[in-house]
Amino acid sequence: MAECMAARLAAQEEQIRLLSGEISSLRDGLSQGLDACVGAKVSPELESLRTENEKLRYRLLHLRRALKEELQKQEKGGKAPEKHQQSKTNRRSRT
Repeated sequence: MAECMAARLAAQEEQIRLLSGEISSLRDGLSQGLDACVGAKVSPELESLRTENEKLRYRLLHLRRALKEELQKQEKGGKAPEKHQQSKTNRRSRT
């Protein structure tokens, strides 16, 4: 039992050393600017998340533009929003 605890403690201490080193390298990168971080080793998961985030931001930009254009068209044309038009259509079909 004591050997198991000692092995577990040693593994945790090693993990602490690794994390401390990673924190130090990140701090150094921040103090040296972004150029130093560019050459840093990036995990594949982080790179994947960054790519996904970039794609989502791109989609959000286009959705916002399309929504703005649609709202401007409705204001110029004096049209009611689509959901109101659909509810009128549904009422006609019920009668």
